[in-house]
Amino acid sequence: MVAPSFMIVEDGTAKLDSNAYWDLDSITKYLTNKGVLDWNNYTANEQARATISATMYIEKRFRNRYRGLRQTVEQALGWPRIGAFDNDSFLLFGIPFQVQWACAEYAIRAARLGVLAPDPIRSVPTQDLSSPSVGLTPGEATFTATGNMADGDVIVIGTRSYKFQTVLTAVDGHVLIGGTTAATLLNLVNAINDNGGGTPGTDYSVTQSDPNVTATLASLTSVLVSDVNTNANSIPVAYAPFGSSHGSWGAGVTTLSGFSNSPPDSSLVIGPVRSKTEKVGPLEESTTYDGFAALAIRDRDTSRSVQSSIVNDFYIPEYPEADLWMEMIVRNAMSGTRMVRGS
Repeated sequence: MVAPSFMIVEDGTAKLDSNAYWDLDSITKYLTNKGVLDWNNYTANEQARATISATMYIEKRFRNRYRGLRQTVEQALGWPRIGAFDNDSFLLFGIPFQVQWACAEYAIRAARLGVLAPDPIRSVPTQDLSSPSVGLTPGEATFTATGNMADGDVIVIGTRSYKFQTVLTAVDGHVLIGGTTAATLLNLVNAINDNGGGTPGTDYSVTQSDPNVTATLASLTSVLVSDVNTNANSIPVAYAPFGSSHGSWGAGVTTLSGFSNSPPDSSLVIGPVRSKTEKVGPLEESTTYDGFAALAIRDRDTSRSVQSSIVNDFYIPEYPEADLWMEMIVRNAMSGTRMVRGS
């Protein structure tokens, strides 16, 4: 496959303008051999952009943790490196296969999802913990697809309808059917939120964001809808397939449910704050304010589920199959960086 000219693959010579860690032919062979066949549904341009996104994601997450040192000051990417050894103390030359395989894993996810580290849908609210406060739990409902949507299928949320089309027309509430179920559901999420995700007029057509709910892609086959108002449990949801059904809101689900405005247990909000967990995009970030971090480390190191320095009871990788490849070539916080063989 001939790669687009805007994709410049790092071949181990420390290029000044490289933006990809692996070529399209190699990524296609890797994914095809694994049975990840939907990669072939994307055009060369789409595959190239997904690979560049994957490479930039690798750099943003892991560049400061790579073993060894950059080969040159001017090189565009973090690899190739000098003084970098694998877990068996063998020197890593050029671009390690772990980086290339991880790049392929991230690339298919970038192709499906559009972005690997999306901006949060809404900012995390500030909290006054000086006294008990009202606990607000949004009403929710999840639409789960059993396959890609069909032309003419309609999803109803509150007073708004979203009609799926193979060829998008410029009518409020129309959503383009993508090449995969995940791509179609992502277009639906972007239509509901209308906050910069996707391309309006190409991926969906709406006159405004939904005033009553927000949506997130809960998985490659499901969309979670949450209310933003206090009439949560009265917001209806429905699905009208144009022919065979391609999903459902669940048995007996006709409205968003679970909205609560009850005060929480006062012991949860009075006294010192030891930790907090915030949802940022698809990720959860935890902050610890006192010595409980030491206890977490102790429990982590003795946990039954410790399989690696990334996977344990306290941390689940964002993209496990890709993250675990990268783990093999980044510094271990417990043992430091291996700079010489046998150390």
